[in-house]
Amino acid sequence: MAFCSNCGQPLAEGAKFCASCGTPVGGAANDGSKRVQKFDGEIHKCPNCGAQLPSMAVRCPECGFELRGVKNTSAATELKKLIDSVKPVYYKDGDLDEEETNLRKNKAIKTFVIPNSAEDMLELMTYAVSYMKICKEDFEYYDWDSMPDEQASAGYIYIMESVKNKLSVVSGLSPQAVEHISKLYDDTKSWAKSATKNHRKKEKSNERKEIFMPLLRAIILIAIIVVAHILHLPFLLKWGLTVVLGIIALVSLWFSLLCAMCYGD
Repeated sequence: MAFCSNCGQPLAEGAKFCASCGTPVGGAANDGSKRVQKFDGEIHKCPNCGAQLPSMAVRCPECGFELRGVKNTSAATELKKLIDSVKPVYYKDGDLDEEETNLRKNKAIKTFVIPNSAEDMLELMTYAVSYMKICKEDFEYYDWDSMPDEQASAGYIYIMESVKNKLSVVSGLSPQAVEHISKLYDDTKSWAKSATKNHRKKEKSNERKEIFMPLLRAIILIAIIVVAHILHLPFLLKWGLTVVLGIIALVSLWFSLLCAMCYGD
């Protein structure tokens, strides 16, 4: 069926003018071309009853048919192939240059196009999470929001952020899929921030120990010197202890002060 190119209304067969707006058929504004409908994407149906299947379905909602042998989505596989295609960088002595290699891999990851289907986005999110759990040490030294590109986790953070942002753009995703992917993102980010926070607490605790332990040692030594003088020990023993313990106490105080200055910077 032909349509009017001016108003879009269907044209009767053999008509010379549009019945709606009067535009001549076959003129400059109306060449009689047909409007073509195009459909993108795929519709998945149950092999048992033919009902349309929602995303991530493992059982038909109409007849209850269990969907066995469902083909796995390949988004994570394609991402892995892209990462593996990046050649590692080595120093002249043959050792692996991890920072430069990670930098190149993360640049490649940022060229990956996030698919629109819920299955692909969930697979990518799960793949990224599993790798980031392996690289837990990255989050002990760097925060999620400031992860440098030289670290292996930076590229996977980019994937998770991209998937999360795309959830708000792509329409037609099931609420359950959106909720599941969002929860996976939130839980992982919370875990990463918690790992960073706990490591920094541990570092602060170690810093305090390095400052106060020498100070405590110096106080104990000074107390021993005072007791030695109170007990009226032999002259040589008393002053020998005073000199030796005094030197150790001074060194401990100096070390405590030095640690405090270093950590204060």
